[in-house]
Amino acid sequence: MKKALPIISILILLILISGIGWAIYSTASKDTSVHISPSPTPLPISLEYEYPIENRTFLMGTAGFVPKNYPNFTNSDISDFWELTSSAGELHGIYVDWKETDIVDPSIIGTDNDIVLELGLQDSKEWNTETADKLIATANEFLVNYPNEIKYLGIGNEVNLLYEDNPQEFGQFVDTYKYIYQEIKSDYPNLYVYTIFHYEALRGEGYISGKADIRDPQWDMIAMFAGYNDMIAITTYPYMDYASPNEIPDDYLTDITDYSDKSIAIVETGWMARQEFGPDLEYLTEQGYTGSEQEQVEYFMRLLELTKGNDIEFINWSWIHDIEAWENGTNSEQGNWAIFDSTALRYNNGNPKEIWYVWIDFLQLRPE
Repeated sequence: MKKALPIISILILLILISGIGWAIYSTASKDTSVHISPSPTPLPISLEYEYPIENRTFLMGTAGFVPKNYPNFTNSDISDFWELTSSAGELHGIYVDWKETDIVDPSIIGTDNDIVLELGLQDSKEWNTETADKLIATANEFLVNYPNEIKYLGIGNEVNLLYEDNPQEFGQFVDTYKYIYQEIKSDYPNLYVYTIFHYEALRGEGYISGKADIRDPQWDMIAMFAGYNDMIAITTYPYMDYASPNEIPDDYLTDITDYSDKSIAIVETGWMARQEFGPDLEYLTEQGYTGSEQEQVEYFMRLLELTKGNDIEFINWSWIHDIEAWENGTNSEQGNWAIFDSTALRYNNGNPKEIWYVWIDFLQLRPE
């Protein structure tokens, strides 16, 4: 019989990742010109992959503040991190609770990338006009200070999970979000403003993260935000339901188009490199819900294939470095984070995985 983990909010994880170490950033001035994807440095390995698409029509980037040796990083690690971030795409995702924004200024200053800023509005007690006005003021401060850098603004993270936890109050979230959307768009009509969906739950799935056995598809939630979403933004980790990338169905992304004609933004994604879980999670290993460096590459190739025929705005990978120095056969010190601690492009010690080289190589296909 399948077991599942208690559901985990990725926003909580990213808040913790983003909220450490901000005080030791330099606040030196930076060039505020629009970022153009950098030319990747020559790769130290020879790649033998044939990409399933010939032209890249979407932007790419990474999410989260995770220097190497996280959480015990040095100033030098931070400097290296921002260099890697700039080389890994056009975008950098900063995902925080709307009240915990200390990391935002130094992150925007630290990177040359355009910014995907997402402000969590996760507490049901804050779904009201008074809180909305405070959040709008916070967002306005960043938008005034960084008018050329912030290209995307998300409000609320994985909101369909908020619905599952607060079905009676969720209508208040929708009303609060719409109010925020209208106020911000009136001042910044060209800014992308949106909310974010947990894609596995939207599909009625999400086995590893929990509740898949009692969850129905939630496509009707997209209509709740119709006219107030500039794109359909999703977090997606298909390994929550599929043991290997080749099991992901061909219609995995095209299902969205039955409910919206907006472009799709993948604000978080990744695949495990971990090949074996430790005690209490052995059943995932036994059932094949593990990964490898090779499977990370296979997932990226499968994801590229799935973009065919879809209007994709951008893809952000979670994250540059693994959040822990994990080992096969042991679990994360942070409990169930073992299902996320190996998804990054590089190991915690800074060593690149094969997916790093493939990701960088693919960036040479400039967006049209």
